[in-house]
Amino acid sequence: TKWRFPRLSIPVWAVFYRVMQLFRYSPNAESFAEFKKRARGCANQLIEFGNDHGCVVFIGHGLINRFIIKEY
Repeated sequence: TKWRFPRLSIPVWAVFYRVMQLFRYSPNAESFAEFKKRARGCANQLIEFGNDHGCVVFIGHGLINRFIIKEY
């Protein structure tokens, strides 16, 4: 089957996906409030690990990293 959707660049698809996620296009998608809550929990856990171990490395993707930084 041929791909019938428009051929868009990766950044355009990423923005499209984020907008659709914010509007909860999929019934299984995480809401923005749930996403922020998850970022807050990650920030708290990273702080706790840092206090316990002195050094923590976290590898995530762009948007969650930005929200974790905001929560910190």
